[in-house]
Amino acid sequence: MSTSGRSGWSSAHGRRTPYSRTTPTAPTTARTPRRTPSARCGTTAASSTGWAAASTRTLTAQFATLQPRTYFYEFDDPHPPTLAKTPAGFDSGAPHASELGYLWPMETSKSLTPEQQQLSMAMVRYWGAFVKHANPTTAGLAPWPSYRSGKYMSLLPGDDSQALKSEVYADRHQCSFWNSIRYDGLTTNPDRLAAQAGVPTS
Repeated sequence: MSTSGRSGWSSAHGRRTPYSRTTPTAPTTARTPRRTPSARCGTTAASSTGWAAASTRTLTAQFATLQPRTYFYEFDDPHPPTLAKTPAGFDSGAPHASELGYLWPMETSKSLTPEQQQLSMAMVRYWGAFVKHANPTTAGLAPWPSYRSGKYMSLLPGDDSQALKSEVYADRHQCSFWNSIRYDGLTTNPDRLAAQAGVPTS
């Protein structure tokens, strides 16, 4: 979402992306959140990792201290239509950019269920209100408070979207763990990384 110099916008994509299910021997498997988002704040992008959830939350909070009209969302549709090929029985959750078909006509837009179409209409109204008024809250939809209030918007199919406390996001994504890791000397050696993360190597 593009933003003006006056307003901020931050997003995260939710529910069980492939990162939480791959490489079972990876050193951080014990700590990898079940819901791993990809995120964006203004023009800053972060990749789909648990670290991105924590850093995006921190960046959004810092940005909100300077700009009261900063809004944070998590796209929480557990089964959005995608064009990606996944193995049978594999639940990819909401992969990066899967909400785009809810905002603009795309190939995946044709596969939206009635509940997802309802979410799509709500998202278009939220985005339109944000563009027009620098505030996504709009009549007839769940109120979307500024991140300064300590809340973010969980976007769900049907009429289930709601503002949740930022602590819910932090808990879901294990932000305290990811914030505890020092990245200034992070190694790519798997044994050393496992030791830093507290995962036994034997």
